Amino acid sequence: MISDTVLPRVLACLLAWFALTGPTSAQEAQENPQALTAAARSYLEELAGATAQATGGVARIVVGSPDPRLKLADCPALQAALPPGARRSGKTLVVVRCVGGRAWQVFLPAEIHVEAPVWFTAHALPAGHILALDDLVQRSMEIGTEEGDFRPLTVRNGVALGQTLGRPLPEGVVLHGSDLRDLSRVAPGDAVSVVYSGVGFTVSGEGTTIGAASPGQSVQVRMAGGTIITGILGDGHVVDVRI
Repeated sequence: MISDTVLPRVLACLLAWFALTGPTSAQEAQENPQALTAAARSYLEELAGATAQATGGVARIVVGSPDPRLKLADCPALQAALPPGARRSGKTLVVVRCVGGRAWQVFLPAEIHVEAPVWFTAHALPAGHILALDDLVQRSMEIGTEEGDFRPLTVRNGVALGQTLGRPLPEGVVLHGSDLRDLSRVAPGDAVSVVYSGVGFTVSGEGTTIGAASPGQSVQVRMAGGTIITGILGDGHVVDVRI
């Protein structure tokens, strides 16, 4: 017997199930469950394959089967994608939608694995160190298809040699893009050249930044005499102040 407290939750689940699948009649053609798995696999293989090719790695994809109790209307075209917030490596979910027919969508469990050679530190390195070949060693590890500065720097496309470390690193840790300092960016306390320009004149000086900024952004600078000015950071740690 279902209690009064459990019944509302059961009804809510049933309503969500009905909204997801929609009703089908015995006469209506139904979608082949294997087509859902194939669409999901094809999408994930393309996603992981592009990463593997770019990094010199190897991709492996696992896709779970849909619930056999699902009764989905036959669909003229299936579209697979990662839902918002889904992981791009390891265990995740992939959504398969019907486009051009009756609207429905199904979430399938999946796994995305991409293993590639990446850079590890060969010994402890201080902040500000310029990386050389003997500072790094190659090892294989799983990188998935994650993107951004926190992705491990791979041997094939991770430009690490000659870059400057933004923070100290111990021996034997993987190198990430976030570990490298963007030399075009300034941090608080960095020395900069300040160029005042106006109609018919240009004056330069030296100062230190109060905040962080990237080229094209506004930044405050404390001049040698203590005056604080605001200008636009350009290339080569030059701050432009228009008068």
